[in-house]
Amino acid sequence: MYEDDDNEPDLDRYDTAAGYQPPDPYAKQREEARKALAAQSSDSMLETRPAGEWIARRGDRKELPSELYRSFWNEGELAILFGGKGSGKSVLAVQIAQSIALSASKVLYLDFQRTKRQWTERYTAPSLVPGKLPVRHRFPPRNFIRAGLDWDGTIPDDFKNDADHFMRHSVLDKLENTGARILIVDDILWLGRNTARVMKTLKFWATAYDLSILVLAPMKPRRKRMPVTLEDIAGTRQIAELADSVFAIQPSTFGSEYRYVKHLASPRTIIHDTANVLTYKLERSVDTLVRTLPSPVSSLPSLVSPAPFLGLTDLGPSVENDHLRDYAREALELEERERKALLKIRTRSARTAIAESFLTGEYARYLKG
Repeated sequence: MYEDDDNEPDLDRYDTAAGYQPPDPYAKQREEARKALAAQSSDSMLETRPAGEWIARRGDRKELPSELYRSFWNEGELAILFGGKGSGKSVLAVQIAQSIALSASKVLYLDFQRTKRQWTERYTAPSLVPGKLPVRHRFPPRNFIRAGLDWDGTIPDDFKNDADHFMRHSVLDKLENTGARILIVDDILWLGRNTARVMKTLKFWATAYDLSILVLAPMKPRRKRMPVTLEDIAGTRQIAELADSVFAIQPSTFGSEYRYVKHLASPRTIIHDTANVLTYKLERSVDTLVRTLPSPVSSLPSLVSPAPFLGLTDLGPSVENDHLRDYAREALELEERERKALLKIRTRSARTAIAESFLTGEYARYLKG
């Protein structure tokens, strides 16, 4: 391409630029940031291990969680129980708390829904003996701890007029004072207006303080006789997304006293799905024993509670669609079909009788007359 060396480009002139880096205009800022990071605490929110070491060994009971409420809620999990007003979610939550407390585990139940008088009315009944005081239900004396709202509206200066922060601090304070490692919250709206932030906080608590948490949540207005889904939880979608387990309690069209419980989300295989929901009857008894949930400890006998206890009696599994049927409409439709069938039979019988009279000549006598 080139006729002689004099016309070739001078490639050697770039040799002196080898390794050259232009000045870094942010070098000073980078060095200051590096020093600041080094000066910070070495504490971290994260733990790292080889993947195989995260698998619990068979003998490590602490790492193998047990069931707190059947397959719906296990130790160490953040679970959501939701339902509409009057669905019985508080009744179920108290019954779960009692069952756990009877198995020698301490439960802190945050009840923001009922006053002392309302709680008393729910768990007392008139005595069968005239003139005697009402019969009170006997809860486990030490392991079932109920916390009710007791606040005059003032917020300490440390919380900078943030009532939600003050509430969350109050919950942690009661957990520490009671030593409870199982927390039931009735319901989520009382822990903060930002429910996504509340769920993240509870998730951190479950991990950092080795807690098992069950949170009650409301339900959106919805069409009747439709299967319940995750979309029916009131509030942000993150309530369901941040929970380990989600289950719902719903009224049944069997009757006003019947309920069913359906599992909607879980890190494990879901047993009680739409084809296998649990059926309950909501009832209280004055002169008989009301059976509560089976004990999570196999060595304990089936748990019974003295009357009066407003609870849910287990009737076994069923299909969700059976709880959604309009039985009143079906009964009317059946009655109408039977009426039409009977009318058809009577009409057919009348025609048959007329035809037979023609054949025997009996009808002709009426014509002559």
